[in-house]
Amino acid sequence: MPKRVNTKWINADHDEYHYPHSDKVLRALRKRRALQDMISCYHRKSDLIRFVAKKSDLPTSAFFLEHGIEGIIHTVYSGLKKGSKILLPELGYTLYHKLAEAYEMKIDTFKFIKGNDRFDYDYNNLLQKLKAKPDMVVLIDPEVPLGFSIPNYMLEDIFRTVSQETLVLLDEAHRGFRQENEKDIPSLVKKCPNLLIAKGYSKFYGLCGLRLAEGWCGENAKKMISYKERVLGFDILSQLIAIACLESEQHYQDNSRLIHEQKTRFYAEIEKLSVYKTYETDTEFALVEVPEEMTQMLLEQAKKQNIGIRHIADYHKELVNIVKITICRQADMNRIIDLFSSLTRAYQR
Repeated sequence: MPKRVNTKWINADHDEYHYPHSDKVLRALRKRRALQDMISCYHRKSDLIRFVAKKSDLPTSAFFLEHGIEGIIHTVYSGLKKGSKILLPELGYTLYHKLAEAYEMKIDTFKFIKGNDRFDYDYNNLLQKLKAKPDMVVLIDPEVPLGFSIPNYMLEDIFRTVSQETLVLLDEAHRGFRQENEKDIPSLVKKCPNLLIAKGYSKFYGLCGLRLAEGWCGENAKKMISYKERVLGFDILSQLIAIACLESEQHYQDNSRLIHEQKTRFYAEIEKLSVYKTYETDTEFALVEVPEEMTQMLLEQAKKQNIGIRHIADYHKELVNIVKITICRQADMNRIIDLFSSLTRAYQR
């Protein structure tokens, strides 16, 4: 009798959340009567900004809300002059490049280094490029799609080198999963007047569907992008759920530890197979380099087994044999491990 195919789709090819939300968030979603009254009114003053400002000891003027990190990128690019010089990571999140082209910016890039067990920015190349005083530089921390963090000491060197006339956009969309090199965001904002930090709720808090992000701005950052405040406010429902997440910080830290444990287990099992190379990441996803002759077979078998994995070549063609796997719960990770194991057995016959 043929083996029955597991029809459940495992969505490990997008950076979406596979772990439960806190009780406080679920209760916020059930408050239907209160929500009916709220959605009938404009909310010109942001409850979320007031909450975050108080928690971080920063003025409310240091923040703005947008529809995800993508919204922040649009806001920043639209506020810069046409033809502004932008320095981007060569292998970074491709949306920065696509939108810079759409906004007719002059793009320069800095390089990456592929180490034995992780990727990194080529900091010598970055510091050299900063001497040209671009209008803006984008730093992604942790980096996407390659998953590494900027060391804290190196971030200090970057801030010492960069011109005060250069806007620094620090993308912290994937923060919250790393074991070290976490950034003290309020301190950075207080110290660096030309810094704008993009902090989202999609990854660590699992609110992808709400499309919510905060811009944390140094003293001069809003002026540098000619920022205009929203007249009628921002989506109140998203704000209330985000506040519930912030009030449930321990719950999401516990989920982050579970994700780290599953990633550690996944790496250990993949390394036992001997044919794959793994790369350390500070994110909710893992990176695996597959032998060239096995890559296409892996992608085909994953699709047949209803497992979504991301081929990094979808972002950058030069990274043709690397796949990205968003960490799921244990049962789904078992199926992903079995996928790699069965492929190895078939390849070694």
